[in-house]
Amino acid sequence: MEDFFSNTKDWIYIIAVVVAFFIFLGWNRKQQANRNSRKRRDFKKSFNEKKKDRDSLN
Repeated sequence: MEDFFSNTKDWIYIIAVVVAFFIFLGWNRKQQANRNSRKRRDFKKSFNEKKKDRDSLN
């Protein structure tokens, strides 16, 4: 019976590590998406500002 509990304990640790890994992957993907949309927004903003500057020179 003691062997059953130690074996079960090992599986619990393995499952916990796998679940934590997938949670980290999901969190990391969300963070990466936020960062990419922020960069894209900044690019659009700077592009529009440069366009306005060019138009004002003409």
